[in-house]
Amino acid sequence: MSSIKNLFSLSFVLLFCLTCQETKIKEVPHTIIETPPKKEISISLEKYLGKDTIAIGDGSNSSTPIAKLLYTNPLTILTYTLPINNSDTLLNTIISIESPYIIMQHKYDYGDFEFFVFRRGDSVRISYQSDGRPIANILNRKALKYDLGLKDLATNQPMSEDEAYQRHYGIIGIKHLSTERQLSIHAKHNKFITNLKEYYQSLVKRIDSVYALGQMSKETHNVQKTYYTFKALSGDTILSKIKTLSYEEQDSLFQYDFSRRALDFMFNQYGYKPVKVSSGFGITDYKIVMDSVLSHKHLSTYTRDYLLYHWMTKLGQSASLDDVKIYFSKFKQAINNKGLISELESKLLIDLEALRREKETLHLVKNDRTLHSLKEFLVQNRGKIVYVDFWASWCAPCIKEMPASRQLRKDYENAPVTFIYLSIDKDYDAWNKANSQQKLVRYQNSYMIVNNDESSFLKELQLSSIPRYLIFDKEGKLINPNALPPSNSDLKKIFDDLLRL
Repeated sequence: MSSIKNLFSLSFVLLFCLTCQETKIKEVPHTIIETPPKKEISISLEKYLGKDTIAIGDGSNSSTPIAKLLYTNPLTILTYTLPINNSDTLLNTIISIESPYIIMQHKYDYGDFEFFVFRRGDSVRISYQSDGRPIANILNRKALKYDLGLKDLATNQPMSEDEAYQRHYGIIGIKHLSTERQLSIHAKHNKFITNLKEYYQSLVKRIDSVYALGQMSKETHNVQKTYYTFKALSGDTILSKIKTLSYEEQDSLFQYDFSRRALDFMFNQYGYKPVKVSSGFGITDYKIVMDSVLSHKHLSTYTRDYLLYHWMTKLGQSASLDDVKIYFSKFKQAINNKGLISELESKLLIDLEALRREKETLHLVKNDRTLHSLKEFLVQNRGKIVYVDFWASWCAPCIKEMPASRQLRKDYENAPVTFIYLSIDKDYDAWNKANSQQKLVRYQNSYMIVNNDESSFLKELQLSSIPRYLIFDKEGKLINPNALPPSNSDLKKIFDDLLRL
């Protein structure tokens, strides 16, 4: 049963170029070699039409969006996310790149993916079928037949009799059923997995065939073949393959986001032991993970750089300032791609270490990286009521309050009431992205806190959970350290009473 669970949890994120026991393909001149002088790709997104929630075991819905659009630059280890368009207006995005092409991954429905390779200079429009499946069209050049989807190649995929149940609940969600029913589901599911593996193996041969006929570019062939080859493997087989990869095979494999996440999974499972806490949950000790990566003897330079960047980011978001300083020094010495040093310095505000250790002043940074303080803000807003909103990019209850907060700002835009948004994120990029998504990027009073861990003010507030709201009076005095949220209609009465004073 373990291999079945591994296959289901990993099959949607794994990718690998395996050439052994495959039909030898003759090279044909249809790869992406010539690069247009324009170093950008224009992408226009129509409204996403797929489902935006997913059923979970208790029959409720998750509010986490299913659709995800991201791309990988093969010249770097970084993956970039693009916004999904949920409006009726066309969403236009320009991607500036130095590499000849990018690999775009579009997730939709439950674990389904489409992959596209776009070259420099392309003008792309993406529309959607009713189930959310993306359809890409390149407007300024003719693409090869199978470069924008497998079309008729990917037909007759086997479906389990319990497919709908399995896709939405998984093996772990059937424990409440009778033993007889569980055994029946497992038997049907095992048969389904066998049929599915055979289907993927057959699909790989068809992908090879159209590539040999010149109907698919080399880059697209690498992506599609790698993805479906890996989907045909069980979790245990995948692990054994990863352990025996040459450096060249590692570099080929881990230019893809989904295969990188497979590597993360394997490193999580076998590269360290989580720390046990009294609550029963395991908490990752990222120092142990970093030490494991630093001491690993069988990683290529590219793969090692990715793992160091990934886990240093995780450590920087959770560890103490002293630990971050120690491990960032190790990171700088070990990393081969020195450009990633400045990338992380910016992302984790490493360059602001002195301010991050400051206790007396609550230091703030804006999306233009200018520095400010809460004290300075209160002085500048004397004569106004100040409403403080503590939030973070990862805080769902905080995000839920944002529409009500925007409306409240509008209601009091002509009154002496000022709103300030203070994020406790430790990842500048994550905050900046959420800041934009919540339409705060153009609002002048939105900041990320620099010295979360050391601020005396935050310790006095005992800011242990968010969202949290404060009210300062017109003299800059804190009069309510636990104010009502924007969605509570009584908050307006409190504002109105304060305005009369």
